[in-house]
Amino acid sequence: MLRSLDNFVYDEDTLRLLATNFEDPDVLFVFKMVCKYHNFGGFIKKQLPNYESKRRKYDNAFLILESTKFIKRMRFGGPSTPYFISIRGEKLVEFFINEMGMPMEEFKLSLADKEKFGLGHVEK
Repeated sequence: MLRSLDNFVYDEDTLRLLATNFEDPDVLFVFKMVCKYHNFGGFIKKQLPNYESKRRKYDNAFLILESTKFIKRMRFGGPSTPYFISIRGEKLVEFFINEMGMPMEEFKLSLADKEKFGLGHVEK
C-alpha cells in the first residue's frame, strides 16, 4: 500500500526548478486564479476569460500545475470539478512572495472581484 503524499513539500531547490514553468504567462495566470478562488469553492476552468479560444493553452497550464502537484481537483458530484491549491501550491505562493518579490495581492481576490461575483469574506 502506498503512503499518502498529500503533505509532502518540495525542498527549495526543487521548488526553484519547478517554478521555471511559470515563465509561461498562462501557467502563472491560471495558478493565480486557482489561488484567488481557493476559499470560494475552488476555481472552474470555464471562469477563465476567452476559455473557448484559449482552451489548449489553458489546458496545458492546468496539466503542468496538476502534474507538479501545485493544484488539485476535488470532485463534489456536480457538473464541474473545481481546482484548489495544494500544500505544495501554498509553499509556491510563499516562494513567489518572499523570493520573487510578487505582491501578495496577486494571489487574492480584490474587493471589486468579490462584489462582482457576490462573494463574501475572504480569509486573510
